[in-house]
Amino acid sequence: MKLKFLLFVFLISFLLPVKSIFAGTILSGYKYAWSNNIGYINFENLIVNDSELSGSAWSKNNGWIKFNPTNGGVSNNNGDLSGSAWGEGTGWIDFNNVSISTTTGKFSGTATGDIIGTLTFDCPTYCDVRTDWRPAQSTSGSVARIKSSIVSSIENVFNKLGLENIIKSEEKKKVIKIKENKDNTEDNYSEILQSAPDNITKFYQSIGKAEPAIRAELDNVESFNSPITIKPTQSGLLVWDFSTEEMIKAGETKAVIIEFPKNITFSELTLKVNTKEIDNSLLQKDLNILDSIFEITAHDNNGNIVNIFSTPIKITIFIPDNLFKQKDLGIYYLLEGIKKWVKIPESEFDEKSITFFVNHLTHFAVFASPNDVLIISKNSSLLSIGELLIILLIILMLWFFKYKHKKISS
Repeated sequence: MKLKFLLFVFLISFLLPVKSIFAGTILSGYKYAWSNNIGYINFENLIVNDSELSGSAWSKNNGWIKFNPTNGGVSNNNGDLSGSAWGEGTGWIDFNNVSISTTTGKFSGTATGDIIGTLTFDCPTYCDVRTDWRPAQSTSGSVARIKSSIVSSIENVFNKLGLENIIKSEEKKKVIKIKENKDNTEDNYSEILQSAPDNITKFYQSIGKAEPAIRAELDNVESFNSPITIKPTQSGLLVWDFSTEEMIKAGETKAVIIEFPKNITFSELTLKVNTKEIDNSLLQKDLNILDSIFEITAHDNNGNIVNIFSTPIKITIFIPDNLFKQKDLGIYYLLEGIKKWVKIPESEFDEKSITFFVNHLTHFAVFASPNDVLIISKNSSLLSIGELLIILLIILMLWFFKYKHKKISS
């Protein structure tokens, strides 16, 4: 009886109203856009038809964005979008410079808003939004939408009959695969899928920076404060936060972020980060170390150390020292064989962190040259050696002129 009913549903799907047939959805593997102000936005709940966009998009940091709000809305004219969407946390977002390809369904261009900044749909590697919508005159698109509508109808019937396990989406398959590869306890499963991503998001919010683009890549793996295992075909993000309660209260951060592109090596690797005690054997007379030495290590499945990669990885190190007033700073790596520190060129500093690219792993630390910098606490008001010399010279000149004037007067 159930099979006959399912067959009936399958046949009646061809007679669904035209409006349902030509409504497009967002493809599961292509749903993220990137805002330079608030990070990734997920468009999986967006609906596209021949005249307008409806439904909503989701921002982890700023909530839902509605595409058919009161006094607004986004229109679709053969792929050319116009109008505005609205979100409580994002305000109005202008879509006049966004379009959808009528042949591929790929979004392109940028949307803009006061809060969201610039919203990009077609970044080179990390954001890509696509829909199965095609204009009504496109036969191939119509067939795809009919197929999607039929599958959706059958899925709904299967769910009502308790047969939902017969049809599994790609996302469900990914979840099942993750669960099979991990401890099968419910607590661990929940921690894997929820805690780690949430902790990473919270960390980036705490440092006031946007989450890295690599989080939107397919086959990306992540870890927070625990070793990460990465395969050659995967990209990865490792965040290790060493901040103490005292640092957090003071608004300071001590952490390491590592971004791994795909194909950095030919075997599966497990990587971790440690801080290392500063001892005399690791110090250098002409350099003063700021805060800590960070040791980053990688091992293959056989426990062998791997420290050379075919592709550079991106590392960002945060230290609680205020770098803003420091001079002649550099990020250095330890040349293990001769125990000598080597400066990494083309690094980028801001007040609290330094970012650089390397194709190898070892010990890393931030150093300053004692010839140009006095290493002092951030609350100290001491001056650099150069500034002291200038002040001393001024004092000597004043004393000289005063002495000369006194001699002439006498």
